[in-house]
Amino acid sequence: HVLLQGGYMGGFLCHCFCTYVCRHAESHRCGQIEGSRSHAVFLSAAKQHMEQRIVCEIPDAVIIASAVPRLPGTSRIVIPGLAAEKQVMMLDLQGICVSSGAACSTAVLRESEALKNMGYPSFYAQCSIRVGLCWHTQQADIDRFLHTYIDMVKMSTRDDIQ
Repeated sequence: HVLLQGGYMGGFLCHCFCTYVCRHAESHRCGQIEGSRSHAVFLSAAKQHMEQRIVCEIPDAVIIASAVPRLPGTSRIVIPGLAAEKQVMMLDLQGICVSSGAACSTAVLRESEALKNMGYPSFYAQCSIRVGLCWHTQQADIDRFLHTYIDMVKMSTRDDIQ
C-alpha cells in the first residue's frame, strides 16, 4: 500500500501528524532539527509539483487555498462532479490512502465542514479529497499517486453534484 496519509490501512489510523510532531520534538532535543527542516522543504516542493501536475492534467481540478501558505505536506483537491467517496474508495482499491474529511475525521467518509466554513461552495466539500504527504513519503509514492489518480479521474463518469 502507498500510505500517503501515514496510516496502516486505507482510510484508518492516520498518525502522520503525530509522528511528525514526535519526531520533530525528538530531533529538536537531539539537536538534529535540520533533517526535519529539509524534509519539510522536500514535502512542500513535492506537494507543489503534485498540485501543478493535477491542475495541468485535469483542467477542472481545484486546489483549495493554493495561493496561501499551508502545511508542507497537505493538499485538498476538488474534482467537480466526482464524489469524494468514490475517489477515496477507488484509490483505496489501488492501495492508496487519502481522506475526504478534515484531518480530525480520518476514516470517516463525510464532507469537510472546514471548506464550508471557509466560504467554498458546498459541492466542493462533496467532491474533494485530502492528500497528506508524510515523513516517510518518497518521490515514487507521489509518482504512483499521480499516475493512478489522474488516470482514475479521466476514466470516471462524473456524478451530478452541485
